[in-house]
Amino acid sequence: MAQEKYGNYILLELLAAGGMAEVFLAKKMGLNGVEKFVAIKRILPQYSQNEQFIEMFKHEALVAINLSHTNIVSVFDFGLEKKQFYIVMDYVFGKNVKQILTQIAKSKAELKMEYAVYIVREIAAGLDYAHRARDNKTGKPLNIIHRDVSPQNVMISYEGEVRIVDFGIAKAESQAETTQVGTLKGKFAYMSPEQVEHQQLDLRTDIFSLGILLWELLANERLFVASTEGPIIKKIKECRVPMLKGKDSLPFPQELQRIVSKALMSHRDLRYQTAAALQKDLTFFLNKFFPMFSSQEFSDFMKSQFSADIISDRKDRMGFSNMNHDRQEAQYEADLDLTVKTDASGPSPYKSHIENPNSTSDVAELPQESNPDATGVDEVGNEKSSTHLSMQSMVSSNKTVTTAAGTSTQITNFQFTNSEIHNSRNPFMYPVIALAVIFVSLFVYSKVQNNLLAKHFPGFAACISNPMSSCNKNAAANAINVASASSNLPANAAPGSEQFQNERYRIHINSNQSTARICVGEPPNQKCDKTTPDFVEIEAKKPTKIMVKMDGFEDWEKIVSVESSESYTAELVRKRTAYLIVNLKGAGNIYVNREKVARCSISSPCSLKAGFDNLIEAYGADGQSYDKLNLTMNDGETKSVVMEPKPGSTPAKN
Repeated sequence: MAQEKYGNYILLELLAAGGMAEVFLAKKMGLNGVEKFVAIKRILPQYSQNEQFIEMFKHEALVAINLSHTNIVSVFDFGLEKKQFYIVMDYVFGKNVKQILTQIAKSKAELKMEYAVYIVREIAAGLDYAHRARDNKTGKPLNIIHRDVSPQNVMISYEGEVRIVDFGIAKAESQAETTQVGTLKGKFAYMSPEQVEHQQLDLRTDIFSLGILLWELLANERLFVASTEGPIIKKIKECRVPMLKGKDSLPFPQELQRIVSKALMSHRDLRYQTAAALQKDLTFFLNKFFPMFSSQEFSDFMKSQFSADIISDRKDRMGFSNMNHDRQEAQYEADLDLTVKTDASGPSPYKSHIENPNSTSDVAELPQESNPDATGVDEVGNEKSSTHLSMQSMVSSNKTVTTAAGTSTQITNFQFTNSEIHNSRNPFMYPVIALAVIFVSLFVYSKVQNNLLAKHFPGFAACISNPMSSCNKNAAANAINVASASSNLPANAAPGSEQFQNERYRIHINSNQSTARICVGEPPNQKCDKTTPDFVEIEAKKPTKIMVKMDGFEDWEKIVSVESSESYTAELVRKRTAYLIVNLKGAGNIYVNREKVARCSISSPCSLKAGFDNLIEAYGADGQSYDKLNLTMNDGETKSVVMEPKPGSTPAKN
């Protein structure tokens, strides 16, 4: 497309066009040739008079302008030009998740488990920031909900940076809700159950959408898919999520399965309550199973998948940068206080690099000097070509490298040194300074050592302070006895697990689920102040109960009687849980398996043991009416029942 001047920007290329808006790659020009590539989203001309759409567009700008986070695409300008509203935001040189998944399928590559977890963890960090954001003017919480977390709205740069885009339908509490009754906003396949049922939304709807994305990245397939919108909505309401399967006959990690299941709970009260909680669990998982993973590894994967696109993008940017604004090198030098002297007969190094965009070098090749020396004068006394910045001089050293193809390439390494200060210094100054530093270090070291000896070996202080005097022999003997006692520890004792003087041992407790609670002792003196993995102190030869607990898992317990340092790993087994909603006719109380419960409502269903016969009882407020039923439910199943206590049934309970 032809360049278009648009306010303070130049539109370079049409990136995308939707039903009501279009997005351009653009650049903003500054002084001295400084420029920045940006993305500009503007309303199409035919919708410039649509008040409803304009209000939604303004709302997007007002919401996003308050957000500044590394995992969110920043919006930094909003205006009206040629009777069209526009938003200016950061341009991410990369792809969205949908494009990445398409490329992976095309190349028959694999999105590793750690990559999927990393992507969702970064999205969760951005969402958590948006959910907690405050209005820049008033300081009040905005209570932002994105409502459209989907693969198309997650951008990933070629450097592996993950960023959320398009808060176009996000809802902030400070803004009027523009959704009409009976309409849905967002992509159906990534909506939460409460969203498709037109319920009041909160931040937990974004967590469900993010759970869908996590499941799809791990399974490499769609979760809620159908040919039309109706069946998709039905599947979301039913919320039947298949268990993830490991690859190559390997079991899928239970920790990650638990995270996915919790994010995709049908009832939002059972989900992660904040994106920060989801981010924390994903971080623990990455650290435990992939401790060597880094974002650089993911960046390398992105570059390997989109190498051709990266080269094309770089060429396009170079072309856009050099289009219609040629400058004189002297102007650059004057603006930057940089003087460049070159041989008049030779071509400009900067110009030659621009004219040869296919060059494999990423930087302009500077002129080589035949025999550089410190004086800047060649063998015949003529001033040589040089580059200097303020008082600093640049020294170059040439190396010749032979490539695999047999061609030779000359590489010039440049170092900046302050020649004027260097030449004025006394050559003996550095050795004197070095000797002084050594003597001071030795003096400080000796003082520290003396203090430590005096502290741990009483009586040696007199010997240290006055070596020629007679030392306190008794104190010296005592110190030697202490040292001997220390050397008599068991041979297998290690730092952090040695036997204590009061016959206590440090026991290492770990579990297959990270950050589970460690409890030591019996109630009411039981202490639960640590989480796995960690050490606990146990009195020697005394039977002690150790329990490891975690919500959603059966408790692990063991009675230990130790005579040495030991280590235990708790294998936590996930509870098989079903959920019950009781609609009680009239006032009364509900009992589950003989235990009174507060309520079994939609927002807070009762937990039942799956696969077992559960007794549900309802007692009327009069204490005389009664109703009961027995239920056996499957793991993860949710059921709703109606109970109506009737007089004269079974013995009443208050």
